[in-house]
Amino acid sequence: MSDIAIIAIVVTICALAVSGAGYVLMQRPQSVVDKALKNEVRVERAPADLRAGIIAGLIATLLGTLGWIAINITLTSSIVSLSLVLAAVIGTTIRFFGRGKSIGFQWLAGSYALLGCFLVDTFMFARYSSLLTGNSMWTVLANHPLLDLIYYFVFAQGILTIPLYLVSFWLAFNLAVPRDDGQDWLERLAKSLRKS
Repeated sequence: MSDIAIIAIVVTICALAVSGAGYVLMQRPQSVVDKALKNEVRVERAPADLRAGIIAGLIATLLGTLGWIAINITLTSSIVSLSLVLAAVIGTTIRFFGRGKSIGFQWLAGSYALLGCFLVDTFMFARYSSLLTGNSMWTVLANHPLLDLIYYFVFAQGILTIPLYLVSFWLAFNLAVPRDDGQDWLERLAKSLRKS
């Protein structure tokens, strides 16, 4: 089995695990935040289409991750700013297909964005290490402990990688559901495009 096929299987398993966690999170009857606010803020717990949001978010994460990997391989360098594009795609996809206002959609979108960033970095780490050592990517991943991956993410990628991934989480989190206060910039943009 080729390295790409193995990595595709691992990516699919990780994405399915995040989907399951998001589904469990959204099925909780009431969040801790709601209890702390004594129900002053009402959060909808019955999203319009939960399964469509999870499936569409998973597909967007997988396709976005594979696209980002393809760009990195083509340009022979890691472009971490593409994490913002991936986050925007994931957030708007979950927003469009899920059509819910639950905070669970936001956490799902943020988790998918971080999962995509992690998978791209893991693939690039395995690819560069395999080119240096002459081993297959799967052998590199099997022989390196988690601490090596963390070191690669924090130090080898550059100092701005972690804050950029946190901004990606924030972007996907905020794009996943529309705001009720009329300050939703995505809705205003859509309205202005319809007028012109």
